[in-house]
Amino acid sequence: DGKLIVTNKANVPTTSLTVEKRLQVPAGTNVGKKFPFTVTITGTAKELVGLKDAAGDGYTIWAKKNGGEKEALETAVTTEGDNITLTVHFELGHEDTVELLDIPTNAAYAVEEGNTDGFHVLSIATKAGETNTEGAVYSAKVQPTADFNYVVYTNVTDYELPKTGGIGTTPFTLGGSAILITGILVYGV
Repeated sequence: DGKLIVTNKANVPTTSLTVEKRLQVPAGTNVGKKFPFTVTITGTAKELVGLKDAAGDGYTIWAKKNGGEKEALETAVTTEGDNITLTVHFELGHEDTVELLDIPTNAAYAVEEGNTDGFHVLSIATKAGETNTEGAVYSAKVQPTADFNYVVYTNVTDYELPKTGGIGTTPFTLGGSAILITGILVYGV
């Protein structure tokens, strides 16, 4: 058609938001499990202009998984008044990371870990030392300093109690009683 599309992006400072997964598990535990995560980024159209796609009709969040190649994540968009919320989903295994790129500073974000079947959240912390041990959601404003935007989820296994049942305690109680009675009869205590 011979149309030239020019996208002017406002000069909004950006940084990255990184989510890392760690597991504290006993030696020999299979750590191949993947955990689902949801990240939402909320801001005004002016704040999120850097995330507009090339055609200018939608938004795209770009990411690097485990330091690999830059790739577009499927980005859901919802609006409420002047605020736009961008939502992406991904999975992380033990020591995996996802770095979300070009996230505008001062936008609000929330990271939520989904089903942790067999595990529970021990802590959520940033590299800057902020922690959250309540629930599986961490939320904050995107800061210019990357350490504040590097969120580490650490999970531990849900330990099972030993199984009970089987022959029960009766044979052991009877055996112990027999030894006690034998001792009384032999030694006359």
